[in-house]
Amino acid sequence: MNLGKAEVDAVVAASPDALTIHPWDYKGADEEILLLEHTFFSTVPESFMRLPSYSSWVEEQDHIHAYKQLKIMLQYLQWQNPGREKKRWVLKSPHHLGFIDKLLMVFPESKVIQTHRDPQKTVPSFCSMCANLFEPLTNSYDKNNIGSHWANKLAKVLNHCMEVSNANPDNFLNLDFFNRKPPKSLDRNDFYFLSDLVSHLSDEDGAATLTAICIETICMSLKHLPYKPSRWFICGGGRNNRTIIKGLQKRLNAPVLTVEEVGLDGDMLEAQAFGYLAARVVNNLPLSSPTTTGCKRPTVGGRISKP
Repeated sequence: MNLGKAEVDAVVAASPDALTIHPWDYKGADEEILLLEHTFFSTVPESFMRLPSYSSWVEEQDHIHAYKQLKIMLQYLQWQNPGREKKRWVLKSPHHLGFIDKLLMVFPESKVIQTHRDPQKTVPSFCSMCANLFEPLTNSYDKNNIGSHWANKLAKVLNHCMEVSNANPDNFLNLDFFNRKPPKSLDRNDFYFLSDLVSHLSDEDGAATLTAICIETICMSLKHLPYKPSRWFICGGGRNNRTIIKGLQKRLNAPVLTVEEVGLDGDMLEAQAFGYLAARVVNNLPLSSPTTTGCKRPTVGGRISKP
């Protein structure tokens, strides 16, 4: 524990901005790339040093050995905590993109949650992290070199991952909802996997993760709007969560208000909406249309249950 704290303290001392780029918690979970690093088959070294020959060597190796070693290390960690034996391991690292076929060989029953994000935003963000890691170790590094190296490498591994995904559709769950243009709608089971995602976390970390996801989903809707809203009004139970409100204020860079601040009742809006839908059901009127949810034709729904 003391060694872990000392390592995190050293990273933060060397790069004060590191905490704004990646969470560092010596008592918390981190990416399993730190386990793969022990096999020397990882992208960690080239993330903070210019190592073109090492990078080429890593790409040429058979990473099946690294993933077999990763499985052993996970088994050892699980042996230390028997309560985990029936829980799903949730792994997360961009490293897997280039070797996802090897991962599936070692973990054949795994499900890959494939997000679809804009590389024009994610790649610069990744390169910014690498530049931050480079800085404490050298006084002469080229940000353009870092950008060129990782843009080419990430393009290669993304293409590889897409090929493996197309060949193994049962192992991949594609999350493209946020990239689809409105009108669109969700089913209550579309994000069922989130319970697995946070099941291994403490109550505090689980709540923080789900809160962050709520904030991010709202922010991601911005790209589909023709104009950036000058103000945001929040209703429902979420308006009582000050962390959500503060997070939105920070991310949206615009005033974020509760609907009470403009004279509406945040607790009644949903009840009123369902009352409106119930009245339409009674009168056999459509609840959904192509312009609201993307359905093919106006659709009547709901079922009346009499006492």
